[in-house]
Amino acid sequence: MSATLPCHRVSNRALQAKGILDAIEKAYQPDSPMFTLQFDNGSQTLILADSRHVQYWLDHDDHFIKEMNDTRSSSALGRIQLGQSLTFARDGDEWRQLRALTTPTVNPKQPGLKQANEDAAQWLSDCFSSQSIIGDLWPLCLEWATRCVLAPFLGSQIDTDTAIALTKRHQEVFFHLVEQAEYQDKAALYLDLHVQAFRSELALIIDKALHHAPP
Repeated sequence: MSATLPCHRVSNRALQAKGILDAIEKAYQPDSPMFTLQFDNGSQTLILADSRHVQYWLDHDDHFIKEMNDTRSSSALGRIQLGQSLTFARDGDEWRQLRALTTPTVNPKQPGLKQANEDAAQWLSDCFSSQSIIGDLWPLCLEWATRCVLAPFLGSQIDTDTAIALTKRHQEVFFHLVEQAEYQDKAALYLDLHVQAFRSELALIIDKALHHAPP
């Protein structure tokens, strides 16, 4: 934490009686929207109590475009690996068209997605309840995220372990692309054997899911 930021002490008594929002409201000053809260146990929390950074992004969205031609860009590499997906769609009409196609699937009220998220939350809760010490959160977070989206998007034709393994391979191939992009052009990256193998595997999984999807 920066020592130059205003620091406000919050007692356990005040925290229990009035909650964290009351402490933030009392500490906030319009001319000093960034500050820290110091708690009785010695921990600190940095508060960004202003939305100026968000407003800047909204007012200058043209500064944050996706660069699809420069392979130093993660967007360009992601498109090489995963194709014309929503995340790696070009800004403008392409993104809007893909957004319209995917919106029904990612609607939080969609029954399948809602059920999968509830099941994943219960699974995560059970994991924490059954383990007194968790040394590494990454495997839990990865499986939780996989369980949230697997059934709604790919159905029951692929199991959790297979999906997790695919996610790990995705990471390996992506970082392989980052390394190769230092001295390979875009055309060569598309022909990379690791990329070709990953895309073929992904296509088979998607085709299988579509084949067994309900009408």
